[in-house]
Amino acid sequence: MDIKEIKKDGLVKEFKITIKNSHIEKSIESKIKELTPKANLPGFRPGKVPFSILKARFGKQVFSEVANESINEASKKIIDDYKINAASQPNIEVKKIEHGEDIIAEFKVEVIPNFKVPDLSKLKLIKEVAIIDNKQVDEAIQRISDENTKTEKV
Repeated sequence: MDIKEIKKDGLVKEFKITIKNSHIEKSIESKIKELTPKANLPGFRPGKVPFSILKARFGKQVFSEVANESINEASKKIIDDYKINAASQPNIEVKKIEHGEDIIAEFKVEVIPNFKVPDLSKLKLIKEVAIIDNKQVDEAIQRISDENTKTEKV
C-alpha cells in the first residue's frame, strides 16, 4: 500500500492511494481459503471444493470485498498517520479498479484548522453607557404614538 500526499494547502488535504495487486491477490487467496472448509457446491462433498473452482466462482465477489476493505484500511491509515482532525466525511474516489491490476484511489478531506486561543485575561473591556435626556425620550414616545394612531372614516 502506497500513500502519497498530493495537496496539503489550506483546509483540504488530498492523498493518492495505490494498493498493489500482489497485496490484493494475497488477501483474495486467504479469503477463499477461509471459505474452503465451509463451501458446499453441487457435485462436491462439503468442504472438499477445489480452490481453483472456488476462485472461479466467487473470485469477483471476493475481489470487490477485498478492494473495499483495502481502501477503508488505507483511509484509516491516512487519518492515523497524518493525525487528521476531519471537519467532514472524507471523500474517496476510486480512479482505477480492475482485477489483476493495482487499485488507485484519491482521498480528500476537509480538516479543522489548528489555532491558538489567546490569553483572554489580558483583554480589557470598556462598557459603553448611553446618556439620554428627557427631551429624547419625549420625542421617541411622540414618534411611536404618531405611528400607531387610529384612523376613522369621516
